[in-house]
Amino acid sequence: MALTVNTNVSDISSAQAEPNPTSARPDFAVVFYTGCIGQEFMTRHKFNEQCEMGIGELIDGEQLNSILTAIDSNNHEQQKQRTIKQLLPDNILFDDFEQMIWFTKAQRKPMWFRFTGIAPFAANVIWTPMLWSLNKKSKELHVYALENDERPTMNTPLYRAPLPNVNDASFLCQGSAQLPQDLNVASIPNIEATLLDSAFGHWWSRKPYASFNPDAPVKESLNFWRKRHDKDLPVELSELIPMTMTVSDLIM
Repeated sequence: MALTVNTNVSDISSAQAEPNPTSARPDFAVVFYTGCIGQEFMTRHKFNEQCEMGIGELIDGEQLNSILTAIDSNNHEQQKQRTIKQLLPDNILFDDFEQMIWFTKAQRKPMWFRFTGIAPFAANVIWTPMLWSLNKKSKELHVYALENDERPTMNTPLYRAPLPNVNDASFLCQGSAQLPQDLNVASIPNIEATLLDSAFGHWWSRKPYASFNPDAPVKESLNFWRKRHDKDLPVELSELIPMTMTVSDLIM
């Protein structure tokens, strides 16, 4: 079994007959040999300009560990170099390599609806203050409603967002809307657009708001938002469904 490690990759492309300076090139390989008990050993092999593996030199477990540690350190350094250096805006609550959490205050924006069997329409409404939680690895976005516009703390309670396309666990179904490739503070406006600028197509939660009647016609359930069109009528706190969790429960 051979473990080939490349420490200087500028592009990943298909194999070619002639070496290409812009293609990935092997740096060295570690070959593991197994046989009878006591005959296991490893060799480290370099590659020449033609990408041909040369004669190996014996290495032990300590040397292998040093190789892997150096590779891991190099990967971390490359990740740091790709990280955008900037001061965090006040609305950012948490940000690391795996997760980003931020909040938005109540805002008036059009809310678009495109439900099956109902003529598409837009309602110019006051969106609730919301907390956003993005898993950068799985690219899953959860949205929650907040009581007010104050900056959340670790103990701030969360509520179900009274929106279509959001399930009982506050996961957002984004449909055809795509998250940006780079998930960082600078891309937050584009992340939010997958919700704020998209058209809702279905109720996903069994009870998105307190007065929701699952047996009522869909058109009637949409009156919850339609009646707020062009009015100074934010969603009442009594209509928000508590999630029995706080901001601290979101941090992985």
